Amino acid sequence: MRQYLSKTVLFSALCCVGMMLFLTACPSASSSSNNNSNNNNNSGSSSGWTVVTSSGSSLVSPNYGDKSNRVSGGANRGISGEFDVFFLDSDHGWIVGNLGDLIRITNRTTIEFLNINEESGTFRSVISPSASQVFISGDDGTLGGDSIYYSSTADQPSPLWSTVANTATLFPGRSLNTLDRINALAAVVGSTTTYWAAGGLGDNTAIILKSNNGTTWTSVYRESTPSMLHSIDFYDANNGMAVGADGTILVSTTGGTSWVVASSGTTSTLYEVRMISDSSAIVVGADGVALRTVDGGNTFSSLSTGTTNDLYALAVRDTKVWAGGEGGTIIYSSNSGTSWTAQTSNTNYDLQAIYFLSDTVGFAVGGTPTSTSTGVILAYTEGQ
Repeated sequence: MRQYLSKTVLFSALCCVGMMLFLTACPSASSSSNNNSNNNNNSGSSSGWTVVTSSGSSLVSPNYGDKSNRVSGGANRGISGEFDVFFLDSDHGWIVGNLGDLIRITNRTTIEFLNINEESGTFRSVISPSASQVFISGDDGTLGGDSIYYSSTADQPSPLWSTVANTATLFPGRSLNTLDRINALAAVVGSTTTYWAAGGLGDNTAIILKSNNGTTWTSVYRESTPSMLHSIDFYDANNGMAVGADGTILVSTTGGTSWVVASSGTTSTLYEVRMISDSSAIVVGADGVALRTVDGGNTFSSLSTGTTNDLYALAVRDTKVWAGGEGGTIIYSSNSGTSWTAQTSNTNYDLQAIYFLSDTVGFAVGGTPTSTSTGVILAYTEGQ
């Protein structure tokens, strides 16, 4: 579900005390233009996943802010179901999910629940191109459809939010906009920042939106093949891919203004794509499917993952790959997906997103879209 920015990523060490999350900054390391890729060569193969919190177990001493439903809905009931996680660096992190869950992690020790007036809706994706900026996609109970929400004061005590795009407004005259989904956000940061969003509408057409400034969004793709897109990723301002239903892979070399349907060799739903270079990418999906291209999407080879569980989440750092999904599945590859080993996640909730700050520190979040009581946040530190 999610979002990959060009930037410098800070290493972090994580310590779990009780159920509280602590992040401590360590020496920095530069990444490539894909935010989960760099050239650090640590092994990363050991299983070190710890459950930070899950449904039924609240975070210790969080700041509930204006999320009064977190208390009135059941004594400090904590998280519901989480669908995306993003860290700009070790001091600026975001998690989004069911029941309007919007969690901000700042200053390494502060966990806050924030509010965008979507107490019953679902947020599906989040990106943060800078400490003060954040974009979130998800349900819109006011306008209908799905919206992209934006704040330019994301580092302030009470961020202000505006709606910069809405599917009911961009694609009017439809009766099923409550089924609209903006599943994924992506951005490439440079002298200017370009943004993309991918999903689908209630009329079973897939959509891709693009913005050159983050505030004005236009449709660059709307087709009935596939019926839904689940992920989009760009390596640079020109080269990107999007994946979705029926094994569909779309490839763009024009910054997303035009798209070509690639031959994936599968009809399984594809849930996540990560660009490794301008010509290579890894894709995961239903039934344990994993694919890799090294020629810009002209051909895809099938990777044997050793699981038949659906894979929803994917993180890539150089040759290191983590994939997660159904029933708490996490698998790891140290050789770009050629071979995989299972890791113990210590949860049976469906994992929806994985994010690594370094080769040795990462996070995973989970939840089931049809349930508000299947949330989990995992932390990874190598050697645990």
